[in-house]
Amino acid sequence: MGLIESLREECIQISIPESYPRDKTSILRAIAQLAKKSPILTNLSEDDIFNGLNEREKLMSTGFGKGIAMPHCALKDITEFVIGILTVPNGVDFDSLDGKKTKLFVFMISPESKRNEHIRLLSGISRILNKSDFVDRLVSIKRPE
Repeated sequence: MGLIESLREECIQISIPESYPRDKTSILRAIAQLAKKSPILTNLSEDDIFNGLNEREKLMSTGFGKGIAMPHCALKDITEFVIGILTVPNGVDFDSLDGKKTKLFVFMISPESKRNEHIRLLSGISRILNKSDFVDRLVSIKRPE
């Protein structure tokens, strides 16, 4: 399955509410909640998803800079990929490698059994996100479609 087929419209949230906490743990919780909207993840709880994302973050921040983070994890009991997007126009401190606030979160929940595809999809997402002004254009979009 490719990148476009794995991007789930139900897992796209444009701009979290201003009242939402702006720390790394809260953002990971928001991503877990958003990912859980996918029917592919019905066998998993929000806590399962959050724990997977959080464990990956403990290894090294997925905030690679330029306002972008790619939280991801591989979990058992799923067979398809779930890719989603969360935007935070004012940014949040996500321990990015460049120390700047993160505005765009492209997340991926992968089947544990498909590590090679997991790496291939992460690489493809990274190539797209590294295009100049892409983050600003994506963060300024007003509708998930």
